[in-house]
Amino acid sequence: MAIYTVLVPGSAEAESDPMAAVFVKEGFSWPALFFALPWLIFRRLWLVLAGYVVVVAVVGAIGDQLGDAFTGPALVALHFLFALEANELRRWTLRRRGYRLTTVVEGRGIEEAEIRYFAG
Repeated sequence: MAIYTVLVPGSAEAESDPMAAVFVKEGFSWPALFFALPWLIFRRLWLVLAGYVVVVAVVGAIGDQLGDAFTGPALVALHFLFALEANELRRWTLRRRGYRLTTVVEGRGIEEAEIRYFAG
């Protein structure tokens, strides 16, 4: 079973709109591991995208000084770390935009979690 946090906009008008609820899965994000830049752009995480690009550039610059034996493993480790924290960075961005946490639901998939949230 997967666990999802449900965030809704802070305004009263948007709070009553069920389509405004955002379900964010807890844990590792496989799409963020393999497609970090498109995932960040699709999720509209602009500040996180800027930080990601800066960190990758710094690792690349350090790799130029230390050689390719450092760059490859460092980038792989960076991508795994990013995939571990990607959904938390998404929640952080939503909270910055005024969303608030309403509840936590579980389900075999997003569809089942949505059914449980709206039924309860």
